[in-house]
Amino acid sequence: MQKELADSFNELFGAFERFKANLDKAKEEHEKELVVQRFEFIIDNLLKNIRTYLESRAYNCIYPQDIIKAAAKFGLIVGEDIMLEMLDDKYRLSQLKNQKIPDEIYQRIKVRYSIILSRSFEKIKKYYVDI
Repeated sequence: MQKELADSFNELFGAFERFKANLDKAKEEHEKELVVQRFEFIIDNLLKNIRTYLESRAYNCIYPQDIIKAAAKFGLIVGEDIMLEMLDDKYRLSQLKNQKIPDEIYQRIKVRYSIILSRSFEKIKKYYVDI
């Protein structure tokens, strides 16, 4: 289990690096859509990995909001309120099927969420020895 979790976190760290690399380059709508897809992938997999980590510590969470709150409590992430806002925006994006990505959500991803994710990944890497 621990090796699988470590491998999964490594894949997630790689996906996050690719996300950051494309974030500043995205100018066209199709490039922004790619960034948003990666953002959604990162959030989904971050929650899945944190849930697995917490379960390995006998702490069970069902709902994504509970996973974020528990991760903040355990010191795995920073910016609990912003992470919850991030989750809300991710849900809004998933309901936009074939519509233009709202600029305000894209700007939050670029300016706020990428910073919180980066800081959270740094914290997770500190716990990485335990994973």
